[in-house]
Amino acid sequence: MKHFPIALAIVLSLYGGAFTQNPVENHKHIRHLVNGRDHSGVIKELRALNRSDPKAYVEADYDYLMARAAESSGSIALAMEQYQGVVDRDSVLGGYALRRLAHISRSTGNLTLERMYLHKLLLFFPDSLLAGSALLRLANNTFESGNYGETIRILNGGTLAANAIDRSKEREVRALLGESYLRSGQSVHARDVFTQLLDTIPTPSQPDDVAVAAAKSLDLLDGGNEKTAPRLVEAEHLERAHIYQFNRDFAAAKLHLDAVIAANANGESVANAIFLIGRGQVQQSEFAAAVNSFERILEQYSETAPAKDSLLQVASAYGRLSRSRESIARYQQYIDKYPADEKLDR
Repeated sequence: MKHFPIALAIVLSLYGGAFTQNPVENHKHIRHLVNGRDHSGVIKELRALNRSDPKAYVEADYDYLMARAAESSGSIALAMEQYQGVVDRDSVLGGYALRRLAHISRSTGNLTLERMYLHKLLLFFPDSLLAGSALLRLANNTFESGNYGETIRILNGGTLAANAIDRSKEREVRALLGESYLRSGQSVHARDVFTQLLDTIPTPSQPDDVAVAAAKSLDLLDGGNEKTAPRLVEAEHLERAHIYQFNRDFAAAKLHLDAVIAANANGESVANAIFLIGRGQVQQSEFAAAVNSFERILEQYSETAPAKDSLLQVASAYGRLSRSRESIARYQQYIDKYPADEKLDR
């Protein structure tokens, strides 16, 4: 467990002088065992210290360190026993112990027990630095338990903001709220949340995972499914296709691009959609399919803007297929048609 040495640092910094019998040597030896990730050695040493001076052992919160060592070695029962002891005697590390108990409960699939420990952490340590993450985890717990109404209540309560959650998680929190609305049948609220998430992508040219989740949920709300895109205006189809394609969900992107092609008589729009499909096929190393897409543009939409880049793309795709003659011919065609183009060096 990568944070195990931190447990030692916390304990030693708070209670470095608690032991009366060679405390410096005790701490030095324990630190050596922790740094070497010798969890069984740490447990053995701490048990010996507990037998020799149980009062100092408890005063130094070494039971918390024992619990971390036991958890790291897979001795879950011992870990939970020691963590619970830390909580029961109102240690300053009680909040951390409750967090670890909640984590163990979750890892074993016991969401009810995890929820109990999270509630205790929030009740007894409301001002702790752990409170924000605990409340967010509680919201995820209720969502995973199917209690979407409670998830909505937690996320709309304002307490998350008061506990200063990591700003990088704000969009994930909003996505969880939207999904909770969706699963509880509150489609209007869900649509508002998901639409806002798409309107506020931090870097529009690089849509994040939250944008993908929002787009998928909006597809469902708009009547789409895994095989058919919903009926949308062209701009919305292209927006969602871009989100999917950037995140390499090429199948979902193609559904929207196919919808543009099927519903549009505008040659420029159709050519642009076919070009994006071809680019997706190249990214998936489906070069034969990409050739067909780019050649279609050159044959049917040769006067559109995408036709220019299609020449370079199809030449490259032919090269990937070891069809040198066709590749050279397309490159030569590009040189002849665009003799002053900045890409000519390629």
